[in-house]
Amino acid sequence: MKKIFLILTSIGIVSFSSCDNDDDSSNAESGNIELSGTTWNDIENLDDMRIFTFTSNTEYIYMERGRSFPGEYEFDGKKEGRLFESENDPGLIFEVENNILSVDQNSGIEGLESKYIKQ
Repeated sequence: MKKIFLILTSIGIVSFSSCDNDDDSSNAESGNIELSGTTWNDIENLDDMRIFTFTSNTEYIYMERGRSFPGEYEFDGKKEGRLFESENDPGLIFEVENNILSVDQNSGIEGLESKYIKQ
């Protein structure tokens, strides 16, 4: 009887300790947003196939009409960031809220904002 109890207890401990939390709750609980490895499709201009893919914590690729444009970005991990296409580029401001990426296409002129949805 003791052997059965020890075996069942051991199985329970091994099963419980091998569980992994795959829901990324540490980022969700802290409010941090991870862009690296995500892809965002344009909501409004489906014909042009405008896509942002964040390939690392500092680099992205923008695709439009079959052409790709690499660049770098800065992101505060919460909501706001800036996209850069070249070293001297002042950048485009972007915001992330829920599953929507909003990019201000002309940094300040209202109505020139494009919206992308996370895939």
